[in-house]
Amino acid sequence: MKCVNNDEINLRWHIFYTLKKLKNTLEKPSIPSRSRKILKTIYDNLKDIEMNAIGSIDNIANGLSLIDKIILGINYGAPEWPNKLLDLYGPPIKCLVIPFITEHLATSDIQKYLPWWKQPCECYLLPFHAEEQDSPLDLQFFSKHLDKAWSMYNQELSDRFALIFAPGISIMTFNYDMFDWKQATDINWPKEMKDWIEEIARSPRKSEVSPKAWDWKWDEICHATALLLENIPPSQIKDDPLEVISILIAGSIVASYEIHKGASFEEMASLERLIAFACDGSLFLSKYRSS
Repeated sequence: MKCVNNDEINLRWHIFYTLKKLKNTLEKPSIPSRSRKILKTIYDNLKDIEMNAIGSIDNIANGLSLIDKIILGINYGAPEWPNKLLDLYGPPIKCLVIPFITEHLATSDIQKYLPWWKQPCECYLLPFHAEEQDSPLDLQFFSKHLDKAWSMYNQELSDRFALIFAPGISIMTFNYDMFDWKQATDINWPKEMKDWIEEIARSPRKSEVSPKAWDWKWDEICHATALLLENIPPSQIKDDPLEVISILIAGSIVASYEIHKGASFEEMASLERLIAFACDGSLFLSKYRSS
């Protein structure tokens, strides 16, 4: 009979409990299909493990600890909005933002802990930190997740979405280095907002990011802004669906304007729901058109 040391015994227990957690989570009907595929891949890699071919016990234990965090994050629930934006604008690889993990990783990275690791397809896992909000107004974190996912895919730094969302991020964070509002005063903003935009434009801080630095759809953004001010969800312009990015930028501008006017928490929550409804309406219209 082979004698096993305490480290190997502890590892066997760790594997057993991890498989049990995986099985219990997979049995939950509430787990989304993308999360379920990741869990099933992990389960398939652990269930037939050969203990005599595992290599470094410490390395395997570290891999299991990472898997524990992935299970915990999926069990807790993936935030809606970062994942929705990654589905729309992320790279052509499935991405999942979940809490509790602390690093960005591809599922294939688990192979450095589990040498026998095999998987049918790649997926990127991105951390959802405590300071982030699952809200259509959190453009700063949307841009961070999108740029990171594209950096992982292309193997080079990306700040494309930091630029795309720059007008909204700038106005919500008072970071006027991000966008040149002086050049945005002539845009067709709703009348009631023009004085406020001009006040922002008087900031002494300068930015080289002009309204022409990206192909922003200012007609859509202004249209969505006007409707949001009237408490109407802006899902389309004429007969065409509005771009979700335009709705989100407009939403951030209106939210900042309402806060400037002293809006209550209830009013801000109502605006957030209106923006979310508008985005869902735009997506529904887009799918209806393409079907």
